[in-house]
Amino acid sequence: MQTGTDFASLYCGAGGLDLGFMAAGFRCLAAFDADAAAVATYNRNLGCHASTVDLRSCDPDVANALKRADLVLAGPPCQGFSTAGRNDPEDERNLHLQRVAELAAGSVAKVVVIENVKGLLGAKYRIQLDSCLATLRESGFEVSCRLFDFSEYGVAQTRRRVIILGTRGIAPVSLDGIRKRAKRTLRDAIGNGTQASNGQASNGQGGMRLTAREVKIASQIAPGQRLTNVRSGPRSVHTWSIPEVFGGVSEHEMSVLEAMSRLRRRQRRREVGDADPIRAEQVTRYLGKESDATLCALVDRGYVRRKEGRFDLTHTFNGKYKRLQWDECAPTVDTRFIEPRYFLHPEECRGFSVAEMAALQDFPRTYVFPDCLTTSSRLIGNAVPPRFAELLARQISLSGTSQ
Repeated sequence: MQTGTDFASLYCGAGGLDLGFMAAGFRCLAAFDADAAAVATYNRNLGCHASTVDLRSCDPDVANALKRADLVLAGPPCQGFSTAGRNDPEDERNLHLQRVAELAAGSVAKVVVIENVKGLLGAKYRIQLDSCLATLRESGFEVSCRLFDFSEYGVAQTRRRVIILGTRGIAPVSLDGIRKRAKRTLRDAIGNGTQASNGQASNGQGGMRLTAREVKIASQIAPGQRLTNVRSGPRSVHTWSIPEVFGGVSEHEMSVLEAMSRLRRRQRRREVGDADPIRAEQVTRYLGKESDATLCALVDRGYVRRKEGRFDLTHTFNGKYKRLQWDECAPTVDTRFIEPRYFLHPEECRGFSVAEMAALQDFPRTYVFPDCLTTSSRLIGNAVPPRFAELLARQISLSGTSQ
């Protein structure tokens, strides 16, 4: 298959996948998404190819595009499959994966590319994945499915995504042929200062402003650390280590809290989850000192809660206020990346700006996103990094030759 092949894009979002394919020489016939903000952003940056369409309907424009496209690209909603989201097999958005397969099967396309989250490979979604692959195979596609870590391909984040690739009427395309690139760090992607970009919204220096309380928390988190009561070690900062926010504790109270952090994961009662509430006598036995009164005092002060006759820590999230490190890859850039209670700049007490998010996702600086911070973060967090999309497109262009 030669570069310059026409494609139709389903669930196109803000255009990250399409931008990569365009950079490799492919041409967009039409793009579709139900999100009006995504469509407006796509058209502003990539040309007026996109239309706001509910792809569950039988839209004539979609049907017309699929009659002419040599290639179908698709990034159907991932929230139901995502472990960071609802991770719900009954989420209605999961049905969009099968809809893509049906639309591609009924098209004239020689190639179909579907991108989604790692959670799609989980056992609870096996039926949805198998149904998608079966529909493609029944229509003549030879299908491969592979998990990629985009950090191995020059994207400055540990973003793991599933690529489903189907080909028919041409030589099969090997996903193993995509050449890996040198890893890039947060510093490589955004530099030591705030990225500036035409039209990309910023509030102050870094997106959402921190409250006075959040500043006090963030100032105690060093690079590579996070706020968590349920893990120990040098990368964990506990709430009781920040008395100006959460309230001071005595030496014995601190030892009780640290004992609870360890014990709640050691003596398990349930088959699900990674920790359980504990009994007062477990703490007493562990410390060799009576702890009932101390536990009751910590309940009154909000550090501990009672649960079914046992005790558990409050703030049992597994890490917030994660402060990133300059010389490492960023974690997955998702829709929460502008929120400082989830991710902190390596040096400053702030979250990340829209421009920095876009840079981590490898959008060019000239790419314009909406003025609304939450809308922009949603569009960027849901996008496919154009850098990886271009590598994938070039592999298809080089490998797929007419039979």
